[in-house]
Amino acid sequence: SILLADSTIDAEKLHQLQTNYFIARKHYKQIECFIEYCSPFDAKYFINGPLVKKSDLEIGTRIVDPHGFQVIEEQLFGVDSIDTSLLLIELKLLKESFNTFTHKLNNINISDSQILEMMQFELIRMSALTLNGYDASFTKTNSEECKNVFEGFRALLNDVKVKNQENGYPLALHQQVISKLKLAETYCLIHKDYDSFNRLFFITQHIKPIYKLLVKIHQTNLFPYTQVDYAINLNNEHIFEREYYNINYFSVKTVDTLGNALQAQLGELLFFDPVLSGNNKRACASCHKPELAFTDGFKKGVSFEKENLDRNTPTLLNTIFQKNFFYDGRARQLEQQANDVLHNQKEMNSTIEDMINRLNESDEYKSLFKNSFKGTADTNINYYGILKAITEYEKTLVSMNSRFDQYIKGDYKQLNKQEINGYNLFSGKALCGSCHFFPLFNGLVPPIYND
Repeated sequence: SILLADSTIDAEKLHQLQTNYFIARKHYKQIECFIEYCSPFDAKYFINGPLVKKSDLEIGTRIVDPHGFQVIEEQLFGVDSIDTSLLLIELKLLKESFNTFTHKLNNINISDSQILEMMQFELIRMSALTLNGYDASFTKTNSEECKNVFEGFRALLNDVKVKNQENGYPLALHQQVISKLKLAETYCLIHKDYDSFNRLFFITQHIKPIYKLLVKIHQTNLFPYTQVDYAINLNNEHIFEREYYNINYFSVKTVDTLGNALQAQLGELLFFDPVLSGNNKRACASCHKPELAFTDGFKKGVSFEKENLDRNTPTLLNTIFQKNFFYDGRARQLEQQANDVLHNQKEMNSTIEDMINRLNESDEYKSLFKNSFKGTADTNINYYGILKAITEYEKTLVSMNSRFDQYIKGDYKQLNKQEINGYNLFSGKALCGSCHFFPLFNGLVPPIYND
């Protein structure tokens, strides 16, 4: 604030401002996991959100300009003429945000289990965001900031050890993770160049082993898991692999899991059966063809009357890992998406009454619904059951066994040097990975996967 009191910023003053910025960023990164876990809204909107306008269901239709570190970074490192008034505003907001967070800490209880979980989340954030230009997009100090994160980890873990060493704390595991953290810090110190940083090596050889050890510490009796329905299974050590994701998180009925396997089989039958369409001739699979990666192969979809639609038919592979559907994002869940298509006059052109009546004409379908929803309040054919069954089938359409996925799992022969360099370009200099987030490469932001 003192340096900015005079609107004239010469080279010496700019150097001092940049130095102060790096000091502040170091301290922030050391506690980033804590702030992102305890105050994710403040982190996104006021502390360290990306340099894009934002909207959120929590704030209605209002569009919010970016604030925080990245706006300050752009002014100090990315513009020809610094806007001192903007810098003062952003500095004030940043100080207010940290003061608010400090007061918040006095009124919340954070368990040691949550300390471990926030570190797990931070490793995902590092892999998918920090290394991909999501922040530090002008300074390119992402590698050094990863080092700062690991320094924060060591301080947090040592505190957890001190508090629990009388209760059988796993000292051997603790020492292993501390050792791995130091190795990762050393790698970051040696490989500082943003463009040439080997992200896949760093993820597989440093981040994954650290994550696995944190899970093993977490799995001891001292640290019960927080009972929250997250997008990831925090008790699964196989980070970035299929079983690591909590598929039910992405469904509107997260707790309705009774009979899911049978319902998926029923949903597959419904998906390929034209019985749900208005003319009894078109099925979901008519446009989402398995042999074409569940697309139709056309530039634009084909309507009920064989005319071109305004939009294309997207793949259903990995579609469960989404929170917005259709081009305008009007549907928030797969069940709602299926509902809109079934009723759309240009697509399936059907009604709830017609679908239920036609299905009730089949003794086989009546039996399948009864068995699939056995133990629930209603085993008759109903619209909820139709949507639920189709959604459960779509949940099975997960494609996480590409050569890239196999490489992440540990089969390092799957990718050649050029492909590895291609990923580093994708996630580094080209900045593709700052929107197409590793490892799903859709637009849902890790590690919470709700944005």
